[in-house]
Amino acid sequence: MQNGKTKKPQIIILDGTLRDGEQQIGVNFNCSDKILITKKLLEAGVEQITVMPIVSKDEEETSKKLLKLNPADKIYSDTMLGTKFVDHSYDLGFKNIVLFSSLSDRLLKIKKITKRQNLEKAIAVCKYAKERGMGVVFAGEDATRADINYVIKFIKSIQENISSFILCDTVGILTPRKTKTFMSHIKNNVKCKLGAHFHNDRGLANKNTIIAVKNGVEVISGTAGGIGERAGNADWCDVLIELKNEGVEFGNIDYSKLRKLKALVYKRGGARPAKPYSSRAFWHESGIHVRALLEDKLSYNSFPPEKFGKRNKFFYGKFSGTASYKDLFGEKYTDTQLIKIRDKMKELSYKNKKSYSPGETKDLVSRMSA
Repeated sequence: MQNGKTKKPQIIILDGTLRDGEQQIGVNFNCSDKILITKKLLEAGVEQITVMPIVSKDEEETSKKLLKLNPADKIYSDTMLGTKFVDHSYDLGFKNIVLFSSLSDRLLKIKKITKRQNLEKAIAVCKYAKERGMGVVFAGEDATRADINYVIKFIKSIQENISSFILCDTVGILTPRKTKTFMSHIKNNVKCKLGAHFHNDRGLANKNTIIAVKNGVEVISGTAGGIGERAGNADWCDVLIELKNEGVEFGNIDYSKLRKLKALVYKRGGARPAKPYSSRAFWHESGIHVRALLEDKLSYNSFPPEKFGKRNKFFYGKFSGTASYKDLFGEKYTDTQLIKIRDKMKELSYKNKKSYSPGETKDLVSRMSA
Protein backbone atom coordinates (compact mmCIF):
# COMPACT_ATOMS: atom_id res chain seq x y z
CA MET A 1 0.00 0.00 0.00
CA GLN A 2 1.33 3.43 -0.98
CA ASN A 3 -0.29 6.76 -0.07
CA GLY A 4 -3.43 4.98 1.08
CA LYS A 5 -3.71 3.05 -2.19
CA THR A 6 -3.71 -0.70 -2.66
CA LYS A 7 -2.37 -2.11 -5.92
CA LYS A 8 -3.68 -5.63 -6.44
CA PRO A 9 -2.40 -7.84 -9.25
CA GLN A 10 -5.72 -9.00 -10.64
CA ILE A 11 -9.49 -9.02 -10.52
CA ILE A 12 -11.37 -11.50 -12.66
CA ILE A 13 -14.21 -10.00 -14.68
CA LEU A 14 -16.79 -12.53 -15.79
CA ASP A 15 -18.42 -10.31 -18.38
CA GLY A 16 -22.03 -10.97 -19.36
CA THR A 17 -22.56 -8.02 -21.71
CA LEU A 18 -23.16 -10.21 -24.75
CA ARG A 19 -25.27 -12.72 -22.84
CA ASP A 20 -27.04 -11.48 -19.71
CA GLY A 21 -26.88 -7.89 -20.94
CA GLU A 22 -28.69 -8.73 -24.16
CA GLN A 23 -31.66 -10.08 -22.21
CA GLN A 24 -32.68 -6.46 -21.66
CA ILE A 25 -35.60 -5.49 -23.85
CA GLY A 26 -34.32 -2.99 -26.41
CA VAL A 27 -30.72 -4.26 -26.36
CA ASN A 28 -29.77 -6.29 -29.41
CA PHE A 29 -26.33 -7.17 -30.77
CA ASN A 30 -25.64 -8.75 -34.14
CA CYS A 31 -22.53 -10.73 -35.02
CA SER A 32 -20.42 -7.71 -36.01
CA ASP A 33 -21.41 -5.92 -32.79
CA LYS A 34 -20.29 -8.89 -30.72
CA ILE A 35 -17.00 -9.22 -32.57
CA LEU A 36 -16.18 -5.55 -31.97
CA ILE A 37 -17.32 -5.49 -28.33
CA THR A 38 -15.35 -8.67 -27.59
CA LYS A 39 -12.24 -7.04 -29.01
CA LYS A 40 -12.72 -4.01 -26.77
CA LEU A 41 -13.46 -6.13 -23.69
CA LEU A 42 -10.19 -8.00 -24.15
CA GLU A 43 -8.28 -4.76 -24.64
CA ALA A 44 -9.71 -3.49 -21.33
CA GLY A 45 -8.35 -6.53 -19.50
CA VAL A 46 -11.40 -8.81 -19.34
CA GLU A 47 -10.41 -12.48 -19.13
CA GLN A 48 -13.81 -14.20 -19.24
CA ILE A 49 -16.47 -13.25 -21.80
CA THR A 50 -19.75 -15.17 -21.83
CA VAL A 51 -22.03 -15.96 -24.75
CA MET A 52 -24.98 -18.34 -24.99
CA PRO A 53 -24.81 -20.40 -28.19
CA ILE A 54 -27.72 -22.66 -27.20
CA VAL A 55 -30.16 -19.74 -27.69
CA SER A 56 -30.39 -20.05 -31.48
CA LYS A 57 -28.58 -21.10 -34.64
CA ASP A 58 -27.55 -17.47 -35.20
CA GLU A 59 -25.98 -17.31 -31.73
CA GLU A 60 -24.26 -20.61 -32.39
CA GLU A 61 -22.68 -19.25 -35.59
CA THR A 62 -21.67 -16.02 -33.84
CA SER A 63 -20.03 -18.04 -31.07
CA LYS A 64 -18.01 -20.01 -33.61
CA LYS A 65 -16.70 -16.77 -35.10
CA LEU A 66 -15.80 -15.36 -31.69
CA LEU A 67 -13.88 -18.52 -30.84
CA LYS A 68 -12.03 -18.35 -34.16
CA LEU A 69 -11.14 -14.66 -33.92
CA ASN A 70 -10.12 -14.54 -30.24
CA PRO A 71 -8.19 -16.62 -27.69
CA ALA A 72 -10.62 -19.52 -27.23
CA ASP A 73 -9.87 -19.81 -23.52
CA LYS A 74 -11.35 -16.35 -22.92
CA ILE A 75 -14.74 -17.00 -24.54
CA TYR A 76 -17.09 -18.91 -22.20
CA SER A 77 -20.26 -20.78 -23.07
CA ASP A 78 -23.03 -19.92 -20.62
CA THR A 79 -25.50 -22.79 -20.58
CA MET A 80 -27.96 -24.88 -18.62
CA LEU A 81 -27.06 -27.72 -16.29
CA GLY A 82 -26.98 -30.95 -18.29
CA THR A 83 -24.50 -33.22 -20.04
CA LYS A 84 -26.12 -32.53 -23.41
CA PHE A 85 -25.45 -28.82 -22.94
CA VAL A 86 -21.85 -29.54 -21.99
CA ASP A 87 -21.50 -31.64 -25.15
CA HIS A 88 -23.01 -28.89 -27.29
CA SER A 89 -20.50 -26.35 -25.99
CA TYR A 90 -17.59 -28.78 -26.28
CA ASP A 91 -18.47 -29.68 -29.88
CA LEU A 92 -18.49 -25.98 -30.81
CA GLY A 93 -14.91 -25.66 -29.55
CA PHE A 94 -15.38 -24.02 -26.15
CA LYS A 95 -12.67 -24.68 -23.60
CA ASN A 96 -14.61 -23.13 -20.72
CA ILE A 97 -18.22 -23.25 -19.64
CA VAL A 98 -20.48 -21.45 -17.18
CA LEU A 99 -23.10 -23.83 -15.81
CA PHE A 100 -26.05 -22.46 -13.88
CA SER A 101 -28.78 -23.85 -11.70
CA SER A 102 -31.31 -22.44 -9.24
CA LEU A 103 -30.63 -22.76 -5.52
CA SER A 104 -33.68 -21.21 -3.87
CA ASP A 105 -36.71 -23.23 -2.76
CA ARG A 106 -38.93 -20.87 -4.75
CA LEU A 107 -37.27 -21.51 -8.10
CA LEU A 108 -36.62 -25.20 -7.48
CA LYS A 109 -40.33 -25.69 -6.79
CA ILE A 110 -41.25 -24.02 -10.08
CA LYS A 111 -38.70 -26.11 -11.95
CA LYS A 112 -40.01 -29.25 -10.23
CA ILE A 113 -36.73 -30.51 -8.83
CA THR A 114 -35.78 -31.22 -5.22
CA LYS A 115 -32.71 -29.85 -3.49
CA ARG A 116 -31.18 -33.30 -3.43
CA GLN A 117 -31.84 -33.94 -7.11
CA ASN A 118 -30.45 -30.52 -7.98
CA LEU A 119 -27.25 -31.15 -6.02
CA GLU A 120 -26.75 -34.64 -7.39
CA LYS A 121 -27.20 -33.34 -10.94
CA ALA A 122 -24.70 -30.53 -10.36
CA ILE A 123 -22.10 -32.93 -8.96
CA ALA A 124 -22.47 -35.26 -11.95
CA VAL A 125 -22.48 -32.56 -14.64
CA CYS A 126 -19.53 -30.60 -13.21
CA LYS A 127 -17.52 -33.81 -12.99
CA TYR A 128 -18.50 -34.71 -16.55
CA ALA A 129 -17.46 -31.32 -17.91
CA LYS A 130 -14.12 -31.50 -16.13
CA GLU A 131 -13.52 -35.00 -17.47
CA ARG A 132 -14.09 -33.62 -20.97
CA GLY A 133 -11.25 -31.21 -20.29
CA MET A 134 -13.38 -28.10 -19.82
CA GLY A 135 -12.87 -25.38 -17.25
CA VAL A 136 -16.05 -24.91 -15.24
CA VAL A 137 -17.51 -21.83 -13.59
CA PHE A 138 -20.74 -22.45 -11.68
CA ALA A 139 -23.39 -19.76 -11.19
CA GLY A 140 -25.77 -20.36 -8.29
CA GLU A 141 -28.98 -18.70 -9.42
CA ASP A 142 -31.01 -16.98 -6.69
CA ALA A 143 -28.42 -17.91 -4.07
CA THR A 144 -29.40 -14.94 -1.91
CA ARG A 145 -32.98 -16.23 -1.49
CA ALA A 146 -31.79 -19.77 -0.79
CA ASP A 147 -31.10 -21.54 2.50
CA ILE A 148 -27.51 -20.45 3.17
CA ASN A 149 -26.61 -23.86 4.58
CA TYR A 150 -27.76 -25.45 1.33
CA VAL A 151 -25.65 -22.95 -0.63
CA ILE A 152 -22.55 -23.86 1.38
CA LYS A 153 -23.23 -27.59 1.05
CA PHE A 154 -23.77 -27.16 -2.68
CA ILE A 155 -20.47 -25.32 -3.17
CA LYS A 156 -18.51 -27.80 -1.06
CA SER A 157 -19.94 -30.68 -3.09
CA ILE A 158 -18.73 -29.36 -6.46
CA GLN A 159 -15.76 -27.12 -5.63
CA GLU A 160 -13.13 -29.70 -6.61
CA ASN A 161 -14.48 -29.67 -10.17
CA ILE A 162 -14.93 -25.92 -10.72
CA SER A 163 -12.64 -22.89 -10.94
CA SER A 164 -15.07 -20.50 -9.25
CA PHE A 165 -18.59 -20.28 -7.88
CA ILE A 166 -20.71 -17.22 -8.64
CA LEU A 167 -23.19 -16.21 -5.94
CA CYS A 168 -26.13 -14.65 -7.76
CA ASP A 169 -28.45 -12.05 -6.27
CA THR A 170 -30.84 -12.82 -9.10
CA VAL A 171 -33.63 -10.42 -8.20
CA GLY A 172 -31.54 -7.85 -6.37
CA ILE A 173 -32.75 -8.30 -2.79
CA LEU A 174 -29.54 -7.67 -0.82
CA THR A 175 -28.48 -4.45 0.88
CA PRO A 176 -24.78 -3.60 1.35
CA ARG A 177 -24.92 -4.68 5.01
CA LYS A 178 -26.53 -8.01 4.15
CA THR A 179 -24.05 -8.46 1.30
CA LYS A 180 -21.13 -8.20 3.70
CA THR A 181 -22.64 -10.76 6.07
CA PHE A 182 -23.66 -13.15 3.29
CA MET A 183 -20.37 -13.09 1.38
CA SER A 184 -18.17 -13.27 4.46
CA HIS A 185 -20.05 -16.21 5.92
CA ILE A 186 -19.86 -18.26 2.72
CA LYS A 187 -16.20 -17.39 2.09
CA ASN A 188 -15.32 -18.60 5.59
CA ASN A 189 -16.94 -21.96 4.90
CA VAL A 190 -15.72 -22.94 1.41
CA LYS A 191 -12.37 -23.29 -0.32
CA CYS A 192 -13.06 -22.36 -3.94
CA LYS A 193 -12.80 -18.94 -5.52
CA LEU A 194 -16.02 -16.93 -5.16
CA GLY A 195 -17.67 -14.45 -7.48
CA ALA A 196 -20.62 -12.08 -7.10
CA HIS A 197 -23.43 -11.34 -9.55
CA PHE A 198 -25.87 -8.60 -8.54
CA HIS A 199 -29.01 -7.33 -10.22
CA ASN A 200 -30.10 -3.74 -9.85
CA ASP A 201 -33.81 -4.08 -9.03
CA ARG A 202 -33.39 -1.82 -5.97
CA GLY A 203 -30.55 0.29 -7.33
CA LEU A 204 -27.88 -1.38 -5.18
CA ALA A 205 -26.02 -3.65 -7.62
CA ASN A 206 -22.86 -1.54 -7.85
CA LYS A 207 -22.68 -0.82 -4.12
CA ASN A 208 -23.18 -4.48 -3.29
CA THR A 209 -20.48 -5.55 -5.73
CA ILE A 210 -18.00 -3.13 -4.16
CA ILE A 211 -18.80 -4.53 -0.71
CA ALA A 212 -18.41 -8.08 -2.02
CA VAL A 213 -14.95 -7.33 -3.44
CA LYS A 214 -13.90 -5.73 -0.17
CA ASN A 215 -14.96 -8.91 1.59
CA GLY A 216 -12.87 -11.30 -0.43
CA VAL A 217 -14.82 -11.97 -3.62
CA GLU A 218 -12.33 -12.50 -6.48
CA VAL A 219 -14.68 -12.56 -9.48
CA ILE A 220 -16.99 -9.74 -10.55
CA SER A 221 -19.87 -10.92 -12.72
CA GLY A 222 -21.67 -8.08 -14.44
CA THR A 223 -22.00 -6.16 -17.67
CA ALA A 224 -20.32 -3.15 -19.25
CA GLY A 225 -22.70 -0.26 -18.66
CA GLY A 226 -24.98 -2.30 -16.40
CA ILE A 227 -27.30 -3.48 -19.16
CA GLY A 228 -29.48 -6.49 -18.42
CA GLU A 229 -32.95 -7.81 -17.73
CA ARG A 230 -35.38 -5.77 -15.64
CA ALA A 231 -33.30 -2.95 -14.06
CA GLY A 232 -29.99 -4.37 -15.23
CA ASN A 233 -26.86 -5.80 -13.67
CA ALA A 234 -23.90 -4.43 -11.79
CA ASP A 235 -21.88 -2.18 -14.09
CA TRP A 236 -18.42 -3.62 -13.56
CA CYS A 237 -16.84 -0.62 -15.30
CA ASP A 238 -18.24 1.80 -12.72
CA VAL A 239 -17.48 -0.64 -9.90
CA LEU A 240 -13.79 -0.72 -10.85
CA ILE A 241 -13.62 3.04 -11.25
CA GLU A 242 -15.22 3.57 -7.83
CA LEU A 243 -12.87 1.05 -6.21
CA LYS A 244 -9.93 2.88 -7.79
CA ASN A 245 -11.27 6.15 -6.37
CA GLU A 246 -11.34 4.45 -2.98
CA GLY A 247 -7.74 3.35 -3.37
CA VAL A 248 -8.14 -0.21 -4.69
CA GLU A 249 -6.65 -0.66 -8.15
CA PHE A 250 -6.13 -3.81 -10.20
CA GLY A 251 -3.09 -4.26 -12.39
CA ASN A 252 -4.78 -6.25 -15.17
CA ILE A 253 -7.37 -3.57 -15.98
CA ASP A 254 -6.84 -0.75 -18.49
CA TYR A 255 -8.96 1.91 -16.82
CA SER A 256 -8.48 4.34 -19.71
CA LYS A 257 -10.69 2.17 -21.92
CA LEU A 258 -13.71 1.71 -19.66
CA ARG A 259 -15.72 4.84 -20.51
CA LYS A 260 -15.38 4.28 -24.26
CA LEU A 261 -16.30 0.63 -23.79
CA LYS A 262 -19.56 1.59 -22.08
CA ALA A 263 -20.38 4.11 -24.79
CA LEU A 264 -19.80 1.48 -27.46
CA VAL A 265 -22.09 -0.99 -25.68
CA TYR A 266 -24.90 1.57 -25.44
CA LYS A 267 -24.48 2.63 -29.08
CA ARG A 268 -24.34 -0.86 -30.54
CA GLY A 269 -26.92 -2.35 -28.17
CA GLY A 270 -29.46 0.41 -28.63
CA ALA A 271 -30.49 1.14 -25.04
CA ARG A 272 -29.30 1.97 -21.55
CA PRO A 273 -30.44 0.05 -18.46
CA ALA A 274 -33.96 0.58 -17.19
CA LYS A 275 -34.34 2.58 -14.01
CA PRO A 276 -35.25 0.59 -10.88
CA TYR A 277 -39.02 0.61 -10.21
CA SER A 278 -39.79 1.93 -13.72
CA SER A 279 -42.23 0.27 -16.13
CA ARG A 280 -39.30 -1.03 -18.19
CA ALA A 281 -37.93 -2.78 -15.10
CA PHE A 282 -40.84 -5.24 -15.38
CA TRP A 283 -40.33 -6.11 -19.04
CA HIS A 284 -39.37 -9.75 -19.65
CA GLU A 285 -38.38 -11.90 -22.61
CA SER A 286 -36.27 -14.85 -21.43
CA GLY A 287 -38.21 -18.08 -21.90
CA ILE A 288 -37.04 -19.50 -18.57
CA HIS A 289 -38.15 -16.35 -16.77
CA VAL A 290 -41.52 -15.99 -18.50
CA ARG A 291 -42.42 -19.63 -17.83
CA ALA A 292 -41.67 -19.09 -14.12
CA LEU A 293 -43.45 -15.72 -13.91
CA LEU A 294 -46.63 -17.23 -15.32
CA GLU A 295 -46.68 -19.45 -12.23
CA ASP A 296 -45.22 -17.08 -9.63
CA LYS A 297 -44.92 -13.30 -10.06
CA LEU A 298 -42.05 -13.19 -7.57
CA SER A 299 -39.99 -15.89 -9.28
CA TYR A 300 -38.03 -13.31 -11.26
CA ASN A 301 -39.17 -10.12 -9.57
CA SER A 302 -37.89 -8.62 -6.33
CA PHE A 303 -41.39 -7.42 -5.45
CA PRO A 304 -44.87 -7.44 -7.04
CA PRO A 305 -44.93 -4.88 -9.89
CA GLU A 306 -48.42 -3.84 -8.78
CA LYS A 307 -46.87 -2.47 -5.58
CA PHE A 308 -45.54 0.40 -7.71
CA GLY A 309 -48.47 0.65 -10.09
CA LYS A 310 -46.73 -1.44 -12.76
CA ARG A 311 -47.28 -4.84 -14.34
CA ASN A 312 -45.23 -7.55 -15.98
CA LYS A 313 -45.03 -7.14 -19.74
CA PHE A 314 -43.71 -9.89 -21.98
CA PHE A 315 -41.79 -9.41 -25.20
CA TYR A 316 -40.86 -11.91 -27.88
CA GLY A 317 -37.56 -12.51 -29.62
CA LYS A 318 -34.32 -14.46 -29.60
CA PHE A 319 -34.60 -15.48 -25.92
CA SER A 320 -38.28 -16.51 -25.94
CA GLY A 321 -39.48 -20.07 -25.38
CA THR A 322 -42.64 -21.86 -26.41
CA ALA A 323 -44.32 -21.10 -23.05
CA SER A 324 -44.31 -17.41 -23.98
CA TYR A 325 -46.20 -18.11 -27.20
CA LYS A 326 -48.55 -20.55 -25.50
CA ASP A 327 -49.47 -17.78 -23.08
CA LEU A 328 -49.97 -15.30 -25.92
CA PHE A 329 -52.00 -17.51 -28.26
CA GLY A 330 -53.68 -19.98 -25.90
CA GLU A 331 -54.81 -23.12 -27.71
CA LYS A 332 -54.73 -21.60 -31.19
CA TYR A 333 -51.58 -23.46 -32.24
CA THR A 334 -50.25 -26.95 -31.63
CA ASP A 335 -46.96 -27.53 -29.79
CA THR A 336 -45.27 -28.29 -33.11
CA GLN A 337 -46.55 -25.03 -34.58
CA LEU A 338 -45.41 -23.11 -31.48
CA ILE A 339 -41.87 -24.45 -31.94
CA LYS A 340 -41.88 -23.22 -35.55
CA ILE A 341 -43.22 -19.83 -34.43
CA ARG A 342 -40.54 -19.60 -31.74
CA ASP A 343 -37.74 -20.40 -34.18
CA LYS A 344 -39.00 -17.97 -36.81
CA MET A 345 -39.33 -15.19 -34.25
CA LYS A 346 -35.75 -15.85 -33.11
CA GLU A 347 -34.59 -15.42 -36.72
CA LEU A 348 -36.51 -12.17 -37.12
CA SER A 349 -35.28 -10.83 -33.79
CA TYR A 350 -31.65 -11.52 -34.68
CA LYS A 351 -31.98 -10.16 -38.21
CA ASN A 352 -33.80 -6.97 -37.23
CA LYS A 353 -32.08 -6.38 -33.85
CA LYS A 354 -35.45 -6.14 -32.16
CA SER A 355 -37.72 -7.66 -29.55
CA TYR A 356 -41.41 -7.63 -30.42
CA SER A 357 -44.42 -6.50 -28.38
CA PRO A 358 -47.47 -8.78 -28.05
CA GLY A 359 -49.32 -6.85 -30.76
CA GLU A 360 -46.37 -6.92 -33.15
CA THR A 361 -45.90 -10.63 -32.51
CA LYS A 362 -49.54 -11.46 -33.23
CA ASP A 363 -49.32 -9.50 -36.48
CA LEU A 364 -46.10 -11.24 -37.55
CA VAL A 365 -47.44 -14.70 -36.71
CA SER A 366 -50.69 -14.08 -38.57
CA ARG A 367 -48.67 -13.24 -41.66
CA MET A 368 -46.57 -16.40 -41.20
CA SER A 369 -49.78 -18.43 -41.12
CA ALA A 370 -51.35 -16.70 -44.13
